[in-house]
Amino acid sequence: EVVVRVRQLPIPAEFRAGDYAGDPAFRNRFQGWLARQWAEKDRQIEALLQGHDADASNSPATVIGGP
Repeated sequence: EVVVRVRQLPIPAEFRAGDYAGDPAFRNRFQGWLARQWAEKDRQIEALLQGHDADASNSPATVIGGP
């Protein structure tokens, strides 16, 4: 079974303009936001591996399965 989830995330307004290379505070805020996205992805994968659908009601999902 292959589970594919696609979710379009808007980039928060605070990150649309900034100096990632030159502003350590901006970089830290952005990295924190991005780390939260990865953590959510990891939570969903873990739930799927345990047989639970962690995100069935929150985002569109496509399940492609074989016999």
